[in-house]
Amino acid sequence: MAPTGKDFTSIIRPARPDDCGEIARMIKDLAEHQGSGAGSSETVTAEALREDAFRDDPYFRALVAEVPSTADGSGGEAQLIGYAMYYFCYSPFVRRAVYLQSFYVKPPYRGRGIGSSLMKEVAKVPNGACADVFETINFLPNPTLDVSREHYKKFAEVYGCCTSEEDIDRPSRKAPSEKDKTDKKRGSLLVAGKVRMAIRCAVCLKPRCVYSLSKLKREEEEAVRRVRQSKVFTCGSNLFEDGGRYHDSIVTRQRVNCASPVEVQYYSSTLVSFSDCCYYCGTEGDLLGPDDPVIATLRQQYAVIGVENSCNKMKWTCQGWDDVAIKFYKKCGGKDITEGLNCHLFNMDREELIEFAKS
Repeated sequence: MAPTGKDFTSIIRPARPDDCGEIARMIKDLAEHQGSGAGSSETVTAEALREDAFRDDPYFRALVAEVPSTADGSGGEAQLIGYAMYYFCYSPFVRRAVYLQSFYVKPPYRGRGIGSSLMKEVAKVPNGACADVFETINFLPNPTLDVSREHYKKFAEVYGCCTSEEDIDRPSRKAPSEKDKTDKKRGSLLVAGKVRMAIRCAVCLKPRCVYSLSKLKREEEEAVRRVRQSKVFTCGSNLFEDGGRYHDSIVTRQRVNCASPVEVQYYSSTLVSFSDCCYYCGTEGDLLGPDDPVIATLRQQYAVIGVENSCNKMKWTCQGWDDVAIKFYKKCGGKDITEGLNCHLFNMDREELIEFAKS
């Protein structure tokens, strides 16, 4: 992979089985720095890393940063100075994702761009083993629309080809629509604390939140109810006509359509409580509760999968406002480690990930 660093030669490459001894030592150094060295030194060994990383279905993958042993980079046996450990996961909302589990650069080599290069290479890695065709990847092609100008070409079609230097097809470069501009302008209004009512779309029947800066007066509630009863509201449309009395003061989100899921603000509203409904289709009936046998079976299977694969821990997240989920997970035996947890969770969405990988 591409050389990086300043004033000396360094290489970022996929880890090999014979790297595991040094990776284990770096993991121990990192654990001791974080105050958790004892547990890590007993559990994470070179043998354990080789067993878990170099199998048909690896639990994790790793990249390493390597430099020659001589200070001037003129030659000698190479040594490892950093690693990035990652694995692929899946989200029902964004599909494929890569999780950077552990990341370390030895202190003498910090501040030379090695850490950034490790992270960028993780961002570039394809979902699957580091196939030979990607071993020397140096760039990601710019997103390119097909002849219809409505869909993007597949990665395989543009990889290795010269794409537009202007990068005009990138989603973030597209001119925002009027609905985008409207929602952005109303950004401080379209929040959970400003939800006053809900109205269902006449086509898909999903509930959409009604927002207002202040509590609705009786006549304002009646105006919304009349719209609701008329059954003319559809996803992404205005509640009231342009120039009308309530057009700018009582609003709904514009940048949604009938394919969009129910807004998160519907569930997290702090001023009004709505009936539970399916996030994807808006249906209120036939929802599975925490005590449903199907949920109980799923809960058991989660544990069985972990035990059968010799996992030492199962971790998951949920929204801080979702009291029902929090109560359910605690009932399952999960421990809420958020309180007193001295760390931060970071995220890069796909466009940000592509931009970072290209930088």
